[in-house]
Amino acid sequence: MRVVLCGLPKSGKSTIARAASERLGWEWDDSDRLIEAVYRARVGDALTCREICKKEGEPFFRELESELLCSLSPGTTPHLLALGGGSLEMPKTVQNLHYDRMIYLHLPFKEAWKRLSSGELPAFLSKDSLEASFYRLAEKRHARFLTVAHQILETDGLSIPEVTGCVVRDVQQYIRKTF
Repeated sequence: MRVVLCGLPKSGKSTIARAASERLGWEWDDSDRLIEAVYRARVGDALTCREICKKEGEPFFRELESELLCSLSPGTTPHLLALGGGSLEMPKTVQNLHYDRMIYLHLPFKEAWKRLSSGELPAFLSKDSLEASFYRLAEKRHARFLTVAHQILETDGLSIPEVTGCVVRDVQQYIRKTF
């Protein structure tokens, strides 16, 4: 069984996946770290996702991401997977993750922008108008997340332990109902 966390950049997917996996006694993965490892193995460069996207272009990055996510088997060991913010832009990725439990960590766009703009900005945002570019992207991704998520968790104003608790409760309830 695999539970997938999706959400906008800086919504806490990796942090929550790590914390929830500890509470559940599960393994966890971060798709960004997996992409970086695959790229390093293929090309020999140890680059971050941002650097890969900048160097190779977003189409290359999305294809690599989709290829990686489609190659992952849910396996028999329960685990959590934190998706990169744009992972669900490729239809074949959505199709591959169809049978997984999908939880959308919903963060208001304004808060996501505040968190994102305080650090290094993603390479795929338009340089002309970063904030407007982010909001357009957020609208598009939000619509996608709403169509694929089995559960939507409103995370605004919640602490990491509170969001983690919500994810753990959702997973436990899902297991009780399903298995």
